[in-house]
Amino acid sequence: MPTGTYTRPTTVERFWGKVKKTDSCWLWTGSRQGKYGYLHQGSHSVRSPIRPHRFSWEIHFGKIPEGLWVLHHCDVPLCVRPDHLFLGDRKANMLDAARKGRICTIGHSRLTHCKRGHAFTSENTYRDGKGHRRCRTCSRAAIRGRV
Repeated sequence: MPTGTYTRPTTVERFWGKVKKTDSCWLWTGSRQGKYGYLHQGSHSVRSPIRPHRFSWEIHFGKIPEGLWVLHHCDVPLCVRPDHLFLGDRKANMLDAARKGRICTIGHSRLTHCKRGHAFTSENTYRDGKGHRRCRTCSRAAIRGRV
């Protein structure tokens, strides 16, 4: 019986073994933590976690500068396709999420009207206990049971 030595796959080899290429996105099929993928890089004894989309950026474009995030043009958290990724800071990430309708809190300070169309004027606006702007007309209607 021949004896051989086992060579552990590199992180890059393990990465590619868990990527499914489709016509649009390249999807991470490995471990997940929440809606994003999860990958350990480094040796078995000294390893650190990294998100697969960040790892993809690093193997295609190099190190990610401090403080920058890897964002998705395609808005698919498991996508690791390099041309679907771009760099941005936290603010760019929040603005991107707002543009794509994934979060509803960013940009509310720029709204000129409430969701029912009443103008946010000084006379028609107050701040609630959390500091959020509220429409007086809608609040009065809610108290009267008409909303």
